[in-house]
Amino acid sequence: MHNRPGVKERIPYQPRARRLVVTQVDDLSDTIHRIHLGGPELEPEFPFIRMGVADHVKVAVPDAAFESSNDSGAGAISPDSIRGAKLALRTYTVRGMDAERHELLLDFVCHPQGGVGNWAQHASAGDHLLVMGPRGNTVYDDGYDAYVVAVDATGLPAAARWLEETPPECHMEIIVLLTGPQAEATVDAELHLGNTNDDRPYVSVRIVTSDSEDFVRHIKHAIDSLPGKGRSLLWAAGEAKQIAAIRSLTAASGTDDGLEVSLHGYWKEGQLGYHEGHGAQARDASTDSGDRAPVQWRSTGKATAGK
Repeated sequence: MHNRPGVKERIPYQPRARRLVVTQVDDLSDTIHRIHLGGPELEPEFPFIRMGVADHVKVAVPDAAFESSNDSGAGAISPDSIRGAKLALRTYTVRGMDAERHELLLDFVCHPQGGVGNWAQHASAGDHLLVMGPRGNTVYDDGYDAYVVAVDATGLPAAARWLEETPPECHMEIIVLLTGPQAEATVDAELHLGNTNDDRPYVSVRIVTSDSEDFVRHIKHAIDSLPGKGRSLLWAAGEAKQIAAIRSLTAASGTDDGLEVSLHGYWKEGQLGYHEGHGAQARDASTDSGDRAPVQWRSTGKATAGK
């Protein structure tokens, strides 16, 4: 067992850089797009493994100067060539690999403020994206009796992988902070909730569309509702202030009841390129300014919110 909470194994890799080609764009919602990336520079042995739920890569949009000064072809670019070009780098969770089509799948929060989020909003087949990493696989333990997974939009890809890759008999509550009129549709699209009833009978999903304080309150309720016996893991990822509030909550509650805690600040409001240093690095994220509604929740199967 690795000494980080919830982590079973860490497998390091030598950083690798690639110029990948957009092959398909799926609009999961108005603000989240799934982009399929392929091309000759995507190696067959790309390190995508089960329970590497938060493994991430760094991406950059190549500008005209980079494209003209770097030839195409496998091995033609390196991490140093990308860093030397001083391109804006952002970090994204590896959502999946399509083995049949040999494509890397990344989900993007789209927004018009520039950078990768703006690129993703307008990306189409044939566009290029530079991808570095992952620096390693962080393999999480799938042997817990219960999981609480709490995320905002930037953590949804990891939450989806937690749902897909943990054993069907374990209990899991997923709490999502997501504002805007398409909040429930976005969560449905990312987590495939319509297919969850039969496959994951002990999973519940709660969507919080109000504010961060309510988000933390629901996390506390989920922790308090965990089974009294067995091992449990709280895994949370999102905006830095939200994560700090969750850290304060768990510190005040203590972890003597078998709960382990793994918290990750993915981004910080008003600060691009933020890196907390505890886990996954900054995501290219935006704050949705849509109308806020009361808490909504839906549950799948036998485990229901509030119990």
